[in-house]
Amino acid sequence: MSDPTKGYVGRAMFIKDAPDGERIAGLNAKTVSINREGINVTTDDEDGFQTFLGEAATLGLNISGTGFARSGNLDIIEKMLDPDTQLEGWAIEFPWGKQAQGDFRVGSGQLSGETDGAVGFEIELESSGIFEYVDVSS
Repeated sequence: MSDPTKGYVGRAMFIKDAPDGERIAGLNAKTVSINREGINVTTDDEDGFQTFLGEAATLGLNISGTGFARSGNLDIIEKMLDPDTQLEGWAIEFPWGKQAQGDFRVGSGQLSGETDGAVGFEIELESSGIFEYVDVSS
């Protein structure tokens, strides 16, 4: 029986290139935002209480990562700077043996550097089209 109080370590969550499964190197923070925009059908009949259809208007995932520039992650940094970035397969693997995967575009990004520190970066990947939530624990 599993322990219902068991937690998960954040370093066991990975942003990966979906075709070959290679992780983005140098990350120290990852975030997934699930966008489920509702279809508002509120009328005067609801006495001011908002009412939504059960189906979402749009579904999307934004995956972001923050880390430090390394020779092993310069390709993702170069994609942030490339004005012709295309859709590519990306995934985020969760420590409970599942991952969200699909086609993503490189959205916003940021590079930073200080005199006495390492070059840092932030990147955001935005889903396009259908994404899947699948088992990868086997």
